[in-house]
Amino acid sequence: MGRRKIRILEERTTFREFLRVVFCGKTSFEGIFEGNNHTIDGIYIDLTESTKGLFRENKGTIQNLTIASNSYIKGKGNVGGIAGALGKNGKVEECYNKGIVDMKAGIITGGIVASLDSGSIENCYNTGTIISNSSCDTFGGILGYGGYTDESVGDVKNCYNVGKLQTGTHLLGGVIGNDEKSKVNATNNYWLDTCGASVGIGRPSGNTNAVKKTAAEIKNLASTLGEAYTNDVQNEDGTWKYNDGYPILKWQLEN
Repeated sequence: MGRRKIRILEERTTFREFLRVVFCGKTSFEGIFEGNNHTIDGIYIDLTESTKGLFRENKGTIQNLTIASNSYIKGKGNVGGIAGALGKNGKVEECYNKGIVDMKAGIITGGIVASLDSGSIENCYNTGTIISNSSCDTFGGILGYGGYTDESVGDVKNCYNVGKLQTGTHLLGGVIGNDEKSKVNATNNYWLDTCGASVGIGRPSGNTNAVKKTAAEIKNLASTLGEAYTNDVQNEDGTWKYNDGYPILKWQLEN
């Protein structure tokens, strides 16, 4: 797909096969996808090919977007909620995923992005369930795998994961599954202690650039996560309006 700017105009957009054809095709996205603070719901992708997500590979900018809970993305390796892969200079900013991300075989799954060559994931969070049906898996709450080559470099900043990581048997990270070449600059990231991971970054061992927190602690992290976030809003009956009490992106208040 050539470089262009796409802007969501409707309050709530439901795509199915349209998204699969346009955004999950064989080419990379190299433009600007402006989510315009809206929600995409009802995605259903179940393909045998690898590298799948709302976008197959992103070399542009995806921003201000929600993937809602009535969404399901499944593929054979490199499966991410927003993008299967981030290529050179690709960015995902102020997005969150609530849908199910399911890897039927192969390796590498992430709640936001599966694999990162170079680029950045900033001010994003995942509450969706991540499932692996592979015995050789690498998956993380935000990013599955970072740094393919010695030249690779990327950033994961101001992100958190409270989504469940299910049935994984290999490299599980609350935030990043595998950064074995230490090419990802991970800063100010957090993960829920009950999400199913035992470490924040699956590899290299001992990497502490993702911090484990309890649910109560994460719910108080809005100011720590940075200017893009604010606290959830509590209704009069004690329930939460947006995100079960966890920090939300400030633009969510505008909807």
